Amino acid sequence: MTIRKTLTGPLAAFATAALPALAAEPTAESLRQAFWTCERQASSALVGLADAAQCSTAYEQLLQREFQGDFRKFLAWWQSQRRPQAAAPAPVPESPL
Repeated sequence: MTIRKTLTGPLAAFATAALPALAAEPTAESLRQAFWTCERQASSALVGLADAAQCSTAYEQLLQREFQGDFRKFLAWWQSQRRPQAAAPAPVPESPL
């Protein structure tokens, strides 16, 4: 199928796993990893439309599966986990000048 060939960016592997017709349902760990990848990417650069859609899918699946749709539980988890994730050095974007 051509969709696997057209997806790009850091979440391409997640996107193919998230499509039930193409692969098995993503694991909780892969959803968390996709979420943190999105978090880092969105914190350092503009995210393209395809990656934003993939990030939204990862977030929604994580929210429903791990937190039963409870945003407050998700927020508490995000705040408690954000510090360790933020400790990883972020890539420095090159200046266009």
